[in-house]
Amino acid sequence: MKNPLTAILLVFIISPLVWGQTNQSSFFLSPGVAVPTGPSVEGIQGAPYSAGFKLDGRATIPLGDFPLALHTQAGLNLAPLSGSSASDTLTLLSLQAGPAFTMNLTDSLAVGAALQGGGYLGMIQGANGANGVFSARADVNLSLNSNFTVGVGGDYSYYLAGGSSSLDHTWSGLGINLNLRYLPGQSRERESRLEIQEIIIFPVYPVLHSYYNTNGIGEVTVKNNEPGTIENVAVTFYVPKYMSGPQTFQTGETLKRGETITLPIYGLLESSILEETEGTLVQAQVSVSYDLRSTSLTAAEGAKADILYRNALSWDDDRRAASFVTAKEPGLIEFAKNTTSSLRSRINREIDPALTGAMAMFEALSLYGIKYQVDPDSSYKDLSGQEEILDYLQFPIETLNYKSGDCDDMSVLYTAMLESLAIKTAFITVPGHIFTAVALEISPEEAQKTFVDPQALIYQDDRAWVPVETTMIDGSDFLAAWREGSRQWREARERDQARLYPVEQAWALYPPVALNAYRDKSLIMPDMNILAKNYGAGESTLIEQETAAQTAFLEKAIRESRGERRYRMINSLAVLKARYGQFDEAIDLLEAVVAPDIAYAPGATNLANIYYRRGDMDKALTYYNMALNSGEAQPKAVLGIMLVSQETGNYRQVQSSYEELVKIAPVIAEKYAYLATGSGDVKRASEAGRKERVLWDED
Repeated sequence: MKNPLTAILLVFIISPLVWGQTNQSSFFLSPGVAVPTGPSVEGIQGAPYSAGFKLDGRATIPLGDFPLALHTQAGLNLAPLSGSSASDTLTLLSLQAGPAFTMNLTDSLAVGAALQGGGYLGMIQGANGANGVFSARADVNLSLNSNFTVGVGGDYSYYLAGGSSSLDHTWSGLGINLNLRYLPGQSRERESRLEIQEIIIFPVYPVLHSYYNTNGIGEVTVKNNEPGTIENVAVTFYVPKYMSGPQTFQTGETLKRGETITLPIYGLLESSILEETEGTLVQAQVSVSYDLRSTSLTAAEGAKADILYRNALSWDDDRRAASFVTAKEPGLIEFAKNTTSSLRSRINREIDPALTGAMAMFEALSLYGIKYQVDPDSSYKDLSGQEEILDYLQFPIETLNYKSGDCDDMSVLYTAMLESLAIKTAFITVPGHIFTAVALEISPEEAQKTFVDPQALIYQDDRAWVPVETTMIDGSDFLAAWREGSRQWREARERDQARLYPVEQAWALYPPVALNAYRDKSLIMPDMNILAKNYGAGESTLIEQETAAQTAFLEKAIRESRGERRYRMINSLAVLKARYGQFDEAIDLLEAVVAPDIAYAPGATNLANIYYRRGDMDKALTYYNMALNSGEAQPKAVLGIMLVSQETGNYRQVQSSYEELVKIAPVIAEKYAYLATGSGDVKRASEAGRKERVLWDED
C-alpha cells in the first residue's frame, strides 16, 4: 500500500506547483469534515463509520470564454469505525474529473458547482480494494486579493464496493470543506489574461510629430479575460528610433470581465523624424497595463508603424497645411525683415499696415523669382479631400531655395512670410485650389468705409480679410491677385464650397515644426531699389483705385452744393484723402469749414485727428476743443481729447474724458476702456499714441 499512498501524496504536492503557475487555472486546497451517510460495515461488529477527516486538492481549468471549466480533484478521506482504534480507519485515496460551472457574482465573490467521477484506492484492517467514485459539489469563494482566496464548500461522494467483504458498499457521505487558495506565483508578475485584439497605427506624418502627443497616433482594442474587473488601464507606446522613451497615457478606464474597448494611443515623436526624406517601416511596441485587485499586470504586442517622408501630407483636413507655416524659420524672418526695412520710408503709414505688408511681401517674392509650377504627380487640385492619397508639400524655406512650387507651396510660403511679420493670415480653399487671405488691422466696419468695393473683402471671425491668389506672384501684381482671389471666393461661396481657415486657429491643432535642413544656406535678396520702385507703383495704383472715382464724385458734389451739404462733401473728401495719408490736401479742405464764422464741428474733429496723427498735440487739442464748443455731443472729439491726454501724460483728463464718453457713446468707451482703467495692454496705451487709429467723423 505504500506505493499508491506515495503517488497520491505526490499529486497533492505537484498540483499546486503546476496549476498555480498557469494563468488559465485555479487551485484550491480544501480540508474538511466527512460525514458518512452509509453503509454499515458487515463482519466488523456491525459498527457504522464515524465522522472523519478529508483533504482535497482541486484544480479548475477554464474552457475559453465559457463559464464551463474542467474540474479535477485528488482526495484523501479518513473514515474511522465507531469505537475502533486507528487501525480500524478506512482510508480512501481518489482521483476524479468532470465538468464545472463557475459564475462571478462580483469581482471578488464567485459560486461554482461540479459533477465528477473517477477511481479510488481503499484500505482498512489489511484489506484493500479499488473501484469507481462519483461526487457532486458546490462552493462559494471570496478573493481577498490576487494571492489569497477563501471559501466554503459542500459535496456528496459515493464510493462503489471495493471487491472484498470489508469494502462492500464502501462508503458514501457528505463533506464540508474550507477552501484555501494561495498562489505565491501571483506575487510575481504573472502572464496577463488581457487580450489585445487589434492594434492600428495611423500613417505617421513627420510634420505632425508633436500633433500625435495630444491627438493620438493610433488605437488598440482589448478584451478583458481576467476573472474580475480591471482598473487604472493605461496604454504605453514606444518607437525606439523616434522617441526618447516609452510614453504612457492613463486612460482612466475600468473594464468589467468580458468587456471590449478601443483605446487611443499617444506618442510624442522627436523632431529628428523630419530627417526622413523617404518613407520607412519601423517596429513599435504597444503595451496595456492595468490593476486587477492588488496586482499590476501588463499585456504587450509589437506593431508596424509606417513613417512617411517629411514632406508628406494628405488633404482630408486642409488645416494640416498650417504645420508647414514655419514663421519662425530664421531664413524667412531674414527675408521678411529685410524687405520691410528696405521699404520703411516708402510705405504709406495711413494705409492699413497688414495690407501694405502683404503688398510688400508679394512684390518681394515676385522680384525674387518664385515661379508657379504644377506637380503633375502631386497637386492640391487632384488630391484635395482624398484621405488616402499623399501630397508632397514643400516647406517655405525649400520653396525659397527651389524658387518654384505649386499652389499649396506658394500659399504656405506667402503665409509664413506674413506671419513672420506678425500679420494674421488664413488659408482659403475652393474646389481644387488653395490660396491665402490677409487679415486687415482695421475693423470690418472701418474697412467697409475705407475701400471703394467692400465686397472684395471677406468678413469672418470679426475681421476683414483680403483674399490673395498666391500663384499670381509669378508674373502679376498684388492688386490683380487680390481681384482674382476675391472672384474665386465669391463664386465658390455662392455654391457653399469656399472655406477660410485662420492659421492661428489651425496652429492650435497642427503646430508648426522646425526644419534644420537649410539653416546653413544664405538667401540672396532681390534688388531693393527695384523693389522700392515696384512697391511704390503698386501703392500709388492702390490709392488711385480706391480714391479716384470717389474723389471725382465728391469734387463734383462740392461744386454743385451750398451751405451745410457743401460742408459735408468737403469733410468727406478730406477724410478720404486723410485715410490714404494725403494730409496736406485734407488740411487745406478742412480749414475752409472750420473758420470762425463756420466752425463745422465734424470738420474740426477731423482736422484735429490729422494733427494728432502728425504728432502736433497742441493743434490737435485746439481743434478738438473747437468741436466740443459747438454745443452738441461730439463723442469722437471727446475720444480725441482722451488720446491727446494719454499722449501728453494728463491722466486725470483721460479719466474725465472716459467718464463723459461712457455717458454719450458707451460702445466707443468700451473699445478704449484700457486707456482709462489701466486694464489690458497698458504698454500699448502708452506707446500706441499717434499709431492709435482715430475715429474719423463723417457726420
